[in-house]
Amino acid sequence: MLKTIQFFFAFIIGIAVAYLFLKNSEYRKKVTEENYAVIISQKIEQLNKLVVEEDNLAEIYTYKNAKNFLGEWISFDKKIVLLTKAKIQASYDMKKMEVKIDSINQIIYINKVPQLKVEVFSDTQFYDFEQSNFNKFNKEEINRIKKKAINKLVSKINKKELEKRTRVQLIKNLSEIYLLAKIYGWQIKDNTIYQPELIRINAF
Repeated sequence: MLKTIQFFFAFIIGIAVAYLFLKNSEYRKKVTEENYAVIISQKIEQLNKLVVEEDNLAEIYTYKNAKNFLGEWISFDKKIVLLTKAKIQASYDMKKMEVKIDSINQIIYINKVPQLKVEVFSDTQFYDFEQSNFNKFNKEEINRIKKKAINKLVSKINKKELEKRTRVQLIKNLSEIYLLAKIYGWQIKDNTIYQPELIRINAF
Protein backbone atom coordinates (compact mmCIF):
# COMPACT_ATOMS: atom_id res chain seq x y z
CA MET A 1 0.00 0.00 0.00
CA LEU A 2 2.82 2.38 0.89
CA LYS A 3 4.56 1.69 -2.40
CA THR A 4 1.32 2.41 -4.25
CA ILE A 5 0.96 5.77 -2.51
CA GLN A 6 4.60 6.61 -3.19
CA PHE A 7 4.19 5.67 -6.85
CA PHE A 8 1.02 7.78 -7.06
CA PHE A 9 2.73 10.85 -5.61
CA ALA A 10 5.77 10.32 -7.84
CA PHE A 11 3.42 10.12 -10.84
CA ILE A 12 1.64 13.34 -9.82
CA ILE A 13 4.96 15.13 -9.28
CA GLY A 14 6.18 13.90 -12.68
CA ILE A 15 3.07 15.29 -14.37
CA ALA A 16 3.50 18.61 -12.54
CA VAL A 17 7.16 18.87 -13.55
CA ALA A 18 6.33 18.03 -17.17
CA TYR A 19 3.52 20.62 -17.18
CA LEU A 20 5.77 23.30 -15.72
CA PHE A 21 8.49 22.43 -18.25
CA LEU A 22 6.05 22.73 -21.15
CA LYS A 23 4.63 26.01 -19.83
CA ASN A 24 8.14 27.36 -19.41
CA SER A 25 9.05 26.26 -22.95
CA GLU A 26 5.94 27.95 -24.32
CA TYR A 27 6.77 31.10 -22.38
CA ARG A 28 10.35 31.14 -23.67
CA LYS A 29 9.08 30.58 -27.21
CA LYS A 30 6.58 33.43 -26.83
CA VAL A 31 9.25 35.76 -25.42
CA THR A 32 11.61 34.79 -28.25
CA GLU A 33 8.94 35.49 -30.88
CA GLU A 34 8.18 38.85 -29.28
CA ASN A 35 11.88 39.69 -29.21
CA TYR A 36 12.15 38.80 -32.90
CA ALA A 37 9.19 41.07 -33.64
CA VAL A 38 10.85 43.95 -31.79
CA ILE A 39 14.17 43.38 -33.57
CA ILE A 40 12.48 43.21 -36.99
CA SER A 41 10.49 46.38 -36.27
CA GLN A 42 13.67 48.20 -35.24
CA LYS A 43 15.54 47.02 -38.34
CA ILE A 44 12.72 48.16 -40.63
CA GLU A 45 12.59 51.49 -38.81
CA GLN A 46 16.27 51.96 -39.66
CA LEU A 47 15.38 51.55 -43.34
CA ASN A 48 12.88 54.40 -43.14
CA LYS A 49 15.17 57.00 -44.62
CA LEU A 50 15.36 59.03 -47.78
CA VAL A 51 16.40 56.96 -50.79
CA VAL A 52 17.86 59.60 -53.08
CA GLU A 53 19.97 60.11 -56.19
CA GLU A 54 20.92 63.43 -57.72
CA ASP A 55 22.70 65.03 -60.66
CA ASN A 56 24.40 68.42 -60.79
CA LEU A 57 25.13 70.55 -63.85
CA ALA A 58 26.56 74.00 -64.46
CA GLU A 59 27.16 76.09 -67.57
CA ILE A 60 27.69 79.62 -68.81
CA TYR A 61 24.71 81.17 -70.57
CA THR A 62 25.18 84.31 -72.71
CA TYR A 63 22.45 86.67 -73.89
CA LYS A 64 23.12 89.62 -76.24
CA ASN A 65 20.87 92.29 -77.66
CA ALA A 66 21.53 95.33 -79.88
CA LYS A 67 19.48 98.33 -80.94
CA ASN A 68 20.60 99.73 -84.27
CA PHE A 69 20.00 103.23 -85.55
CA LEU A 70 20.63 104.64 -89.03
CA GLY A 71 20.92 101.14 -90.37
CA GLU A 72 23.90 99.70 -88.58
CA TRP A 73 25.86 102.92 -88.27
CA ILE A 74 24.94 103.34 -84.61
CA SER A 75 24.45 100.37 -82.27
CA PHE A 76 23.60 100.26 -78.57
CA ASP A 77 24.47 96.86 -77.15
CA LYS A 78 23.66 95.03 -73.94
CA LYS A 79 24.83 91.67 -72.67
CA ILE A 80 24.30 89.29 -69.77
CA VAL A 81 26.54 86.34 -69.02
CA LEU A 82 25.09 84.01 -66.38
CA LEU A 83 26.63 81.15 -64.46
CA THR A 84 23.71 78.73 -64.19
CA LYS A 85 23.64 75.80 -61.78
CA ALA A 86 21.00 73.09 -61.46
CA LYS A 87 20.55 70.09 -59.21
CA ILE A 88 17.88 67.52 -59.98
CA GLN A 89 16.98 65.14 -57.18
CA ALA A 90 14.93 61.94 -57.42
CA SER A 91 13.87 60.35 -54.12
CA TYR A 92 11.62 57.94 -52.25
CA ASP A 93 10.70 59.05 -48.74
CA MET A 94 10.70 55.68 -46.98
CA LYS A 95 9.19 57.22 -43.85
CA LYS A 96 5.94 57.06 -45.82
CA MET A 97 6.30 53.33 -46.41
CA GLU A 98 3.48 51.29 -44.86
CA VAL A 99 4.69 48.08 -43.20
CA LYS A 100 2.73 45.92 -40.73
CA ILE A 101 4.31 43.36 -38.38
CA ASP A 102 2.18 40.33 -37.45
CA SER A 103 4.17 38.79 -34.58
CA ILE A 104 1.62 36.05 -33.90
CA ASN A 105 1.69 34.59 -37.41
CA GLN A 106 5.24 35.82 -38.10
CA ILE A 107 4.35 37.78 -41.22
CA ILE A 108 5.71 41.09 -42.51
CA TYR A 109 3.20 42.97 -44.66
CA ILE A 110 4.56 45.56 -47.10
CA ASN A 111 1.41 47.46 -48.03
CA LYS A 112 2.66 50.68 -49.62
CA VAL A 113 5.85 52.21 -51.01
CA PRO A 114 5.94 56.00 -51.53
CA GLN A 115 5.84 57.48 -55.02
CA LEU A 116 8.98 58.74 -56.73
CA LYS A 117 9.51 62.46 -56.17
CA VAL A 118 11.58 64.52 -58.62
CA GLU A 119 12.71 68.04 -57.66
CA VAL A 120 14.85 70.63 -59.43
CA PHE A 121 16.90 73.18 -57.51
CA SER A 122 18.50 75.95 -59.54
CA ASP A 123 20.56 79.07 -59.11
CA THR A 124 21.95 81.78 -61.37
CA GLN A 125 24.79 84.21 -60.81
CA PHE A 126 25.83 87.18 -62.91
CA TYR A 127 29.15 86.45 -64.54
CA ASP A 128 29.14 89.56 -66.72
CA PHE A 129 26.68 92.42 -67.24
CA GLU A 130 26.80 95.25 -69.78
CA GLN A 131 24.16 97.69 -70.98
CA SER A 132 23.80 101.06 -72.69
CA ASN A 133 21.87 104.10 -71.54
CA PHE A 134 19.81 103.72 -74.70
CA ASN A 135 19.34 99.97 -74.38
CA LYS A 136 18.84 98.89 -70.76
CA PHE A 137 17.61 95.69 -69.19
CA ASN A 138 14.42 95.76 -67.16
CA LYS A 139 13.48 93.40 -64.33
CA GLU A 140 11.02 91.34 -66.41
CA GLU A 141 13.58 90.85 -69.16
CA ILE A 142 16.26 89.70 -66.72
CA ASN A 143 13.87 87.22 -65.07
CA ARG A 144 12.90 85.90 -68.50
CA ILE A 145 16.56 85.40 -69.43
CA LYS A 146 17.26 83.60 -66.14
CA LYS A 147 14.33 81.26 -66.67
CA LYS A 148 15.43 80.47 -70.21
CA ALA A 149 18.99 79.75 -69.03
CA ILE A 150 17.74 77.39 -66.31
CA ASN A 151 15.36 75.56 -68.66
CA LYS A 152 18.15 75.07 -71.18
CA LEU A 153 20.39 73.56 -68.51
CA VAL A 154 17.71 71.32 -66.99
CA SER A 155 16.83 69.96 -70.43
CA LYS A 156 20.32 68.44 -70.59
CA ILE A 157 19.77 66.28 -67.52
CA ASN A 158 18.93 62.65 -68.23
CA LYS A 159 15.89 62.28 -65.96
CA LYS A 160 15.19 58.68 -67.00
CA GLU A 161 18.69 57.57 -66.05
CA LEU A 162 18.42 59.37 -62.72
CA GLU A 163 15.05 57.75 -61.96
CA LYS A 164 16.48 54.35 -62.92
CA ARG A 165 19.38 54.75 -60.49
CA THR A 166 16.99 55.80 -57.72
CA ARG A 167 14.80 52.76 -58.35
CA VAL A 168 17.84 50.48 -58.03
CA GLN A 169 18.50 51.99 -54.58
CA LEU A 170 14.84 51.48 -53.64
CA ILE A 171 14.97 47.79 -54.57
CA LYS A 172 18.12 47.36 -52.47
CA ASN A 173 16.34 48.99 -49.54
CA LEU A 174 13.28 46.76 -49.85
CA SER A 175 15.47 43.67 -50.26
CA GLU A 176 16.72 44.28 -46.71
CA ILE A 177 13.21 43.52 -45.45
CA TYR A 178 13.14 40.26 -47.43
CA LEU A 179 16.53 39.36 -45.95
CA LEU A 180 15.24 40.03 -42.43
CA ALA A 181 12.32 37.68 -43.03
CA LYS A 182 14.66 34.92 -44.21
CA ILE A 183 17.02 35.34 -41.27
CA TYR A 184 14.23 35.00 -38.68
CA GLY A 185 12.12 32.50 -40.62
CA TRP A 186 9.20 34.87 -41.18
CA GLN A 187 6.97 35.29 -44.22
CA ILE A 188 6.64 38.31 -46.50
CA LYS A 189 3.31 39.49 -47.87
CA ASP A 190 4.25 42.14 -50.41
CA ASN A 191 1.27 44.06 -51.78
CA THR A 192 3.31 46.48 -53.89
CA ILE A 193 4.15 46.56 -57.60
CA TYR A 194 7.73 45.62 -56.73
CA GLN A 195 6.83 42.13 -55.49
CA PRO A 196 7.75 40.12 -58.66
CA GLU A 197 11.17 41.76 -58.94
CA LEU A 198 11.93 41.40 -55.23
CA ILE A 199 10.90 37.73 -55.19
CA ARG A 200 13.15 37.04 -58.18
CA ILE A 201 16.12 38.88 -56.67
CA ASN A 202 15.72 37.29 -53.23
CA ALA A 203 15.03 33.74 -54.41
CA PHE A 204 17.92 32.04 -52.60
